[in-house]
Amino acid sequence: MKKKIWIIALVCLLILIPMAVYGVDLFSTQNIPKDHPAKEAVEQAEAFMRELNEKSVEELLTEIEEKKLDYNEEAMPYAIALRIKENERDSLFWAGLVLDDKRPAVTRMLAIELLYDNLRVERVSDELNEKVFALIYDNNVEIRIREQLLNFSAPKDSGVLKEIALNAEPNMSFIAIRRLYQTYPGEFQVVLNTILNDSDKQPLERLRGAVLYGGPALRSASLQEQEKFLSICKELFAKVDSQEFRDSIAYALGDMNCWNALRYLLSNDKIDRLVKLRCVYESYPVIEQKLADEKLSEADLQVALESMEVNPIDNCLPYLKKQVERLEKAKTSPELVAQGKRVCELVEKEGIMHVDKHK
Repeated sequence: MKKKIWIIALVCLLILIPMAVYGVDLFSTQNIPKDHPAKEAVEQAEAFMRELNEKSVEELLTEIEEKKLDYNEEAMPYAIALRIKENERDSLFWAGLVLDDKRPAVTRMLAIELLYDNLRVERVSDELNEKVFALIYDNNVEIRIREQLLNFSAPKDSGVLKEIALNAEPNMSFIAIRRLYQTYPGEFQVVLNTILNDSDKQPLERLRGAVLYGGPALRSASLQEQEKFLSICKELFAKVDSQEFRDSIAYALGDMNCWNALRYLLSNDKIDRLVKLRCVYESYPVIEQKLADEKLSEADLQVALESMEVNPIDNCLPYLKKQVERLEKAKTSPELVAQGKRVCELVEKEGIMHVDKHK
């Protein structure tokens, strides 16, 4: 059943959006061989999505509620069909659904998405936004609706997010921390320091949010600030027995682009290799910076080689070869030279291109 749902969602993206927005059909089951096992399922999905596209906004909402769909992959085809029609109704309509406590959670959560969607022609007025946002403080409203509202809405200032980040339920705090990181970097730093300076008294999810977004926030920070954050993360990693939390620490340290953080990540055998793979990719700029140093120490070259063994990145190949040649001429470490040559071969065969998303 779930497989069919996901096929419907995929077909929705390939068929319904271009068909409704541009008036063209970019996908056709005619391109699928007759004997292909997916052909029948895709044809059914295509028919279903065309049927949804013919329904009005009210008919779609009624069907969602009558089928008692939840806010998950089951509702995805309806969500996309509604998004295409979202400008057929004004902000008051969608806000009314959000504020209607007789509506099921799925309807209110979809309405939140549509009310604050970037593709909406009409912007939400400050007065209406304030009225809707007030639901966040209403404990009678289901928590996932309030979390959805915090995810999508536009709070009037950073003070609201700061208050939620430091004092709300852990999951709400996590979302507020992320929103602060995305929109108010200065206030985020204040919240980050407040949480980390009192880490023993923080709920785990609030602390995880601070750590997870603290790393990328410190990407351009001073070495002293990065080292302080690294020290806190090391303590937390040893103290907190939660795989999700430990993975978040690893992601944060990888995003920080710090050489000593990378060294720690590579040496920690409690961090999964796939997590390390991502961390090496995110830390590539500092790896390249080190490899470009003509006076690179053997210890640092060892770290660079280990990182390329985890995730070969072909941008670094010229630097690697120069370092290996320099070390070979020095005749001080034949074992490291041999390792370097092996890594160069690995990078040549399997290396991927690094693209710095932070530039």
